[in-house]
Amino acid sequence: MTIPSPEFTDRGYFIYRFYEAALGRLPRYAEFVPDMASISGFQSMAENEASKVEFITGFMARQEFADKYAVLANAAQAAAFIQKLEQIAGVGIVEPHRSEMITAMQTGQRSAGETRRAFVETKAVFDRFFFRGFVAMQYFGYLRRDPEAAGYNDWVDVMVNGRGTVPPSDYRHMIFGFIYSAEYRERFGAR
Repeated sequence: MTIPSPEFTDRGYFIYRFYEAALGRLPRYAEFVPDMASISGFQSMAENEASKVEFITGFMARQEFADKYAVLANAAQAAAFIQKLEQIAGVGIVEPHRSEMITAMQTGQRSAGETRRAFVETKAVFDRFFFRGFVAMQYFGYLRRDPEAAGYNDWVDVMVNGRGTVPPSDYRHMIFGFIYSAEYRERFGAR
């Protein structure tokens, strides 16, 4: 798999994974855009890291997150916290990494937020939601709206399995599909 730009992987896809892996759903355009803006722009590495930490803290304070995890976000419940994350994401963390994450949270080496981030940044989570995130961000970037289920699922299928002469992971085919769509071109007036 060819990895798109750092702007995608380090910013947009970073934000996206928190929704899919923690909440089990796509972010909505109206919530994704301000979240993305919170970690974007001309920032030094230290400023970007501070922005990410601030985003994670705010994300964990949201009611939807608290409803799923509040009783588990403490050292005594570390194993249950990780198990809930795995359940919602549909991703199992391999050993010994899983046990290391639990121990670090139990012993106070990592907070619940740091554990949450470590989970989101695992290769298993990265790979699990990659195409879903890439397709969603085409909707957000080109069409400036939430994906409709049928079109979104179709594009994810094309990216995963290919279609006809289009091989899997053909980013250009999908991007051209968005650029040449009537909806996108109408944003710039009739031509």
